[in-house]
Amino acid sequence: MPALPLGKMAILAVKQVAKPISKGLKEGAKNSRVFKNYIILPVAQGVHWIDVKVKTTLMGASNAKVYKMNEKLAVEYGAEFISEFFLYALGSGLLLWEYTRSARKEENPSILLRNSTYIFIHNNSIYTELYIKRKLSLIL
Repeated sequence: MPALPLGKMAILAVKQVAKPISKGLKEGAKNSRVFKNYIILPVAQGVHWIDVKVKTTLMGASNAKVYKMNEKLAVEYGAEFISEFFLYALGSGLLLWEYTRSARKEENPSILLRNSTYIFIHNNSIYTELYIKRKLSLIL
């Protein structure tokens, strides 16, 4: 019977829990004056500036002036951006964690095989065989 992919189930659970957290972050950002003024509005204005500059440069008008968004629209845009960034960062982090975990899992037996082959060829004794079996049982 194959082992349950508990790591993947845990990742799915964390992503499901992150969605309500993201929604709460979005609502909290709209209601908190400090969070809104020092994080949400500068992020929204910065993303808007980059967006307008890229679009105008692609259309050939690279010296166009970028006007600021009104506060209500900027709060909505910034809160949405922060919410989506949180979900993306969490998903990317979990993906990176899973990749390094699986890479480490695949790497260990090959290192053991190289080390044990070297020992076995150079020192053909009963102790070497016991050492190899003990190392193999620790990894598997």
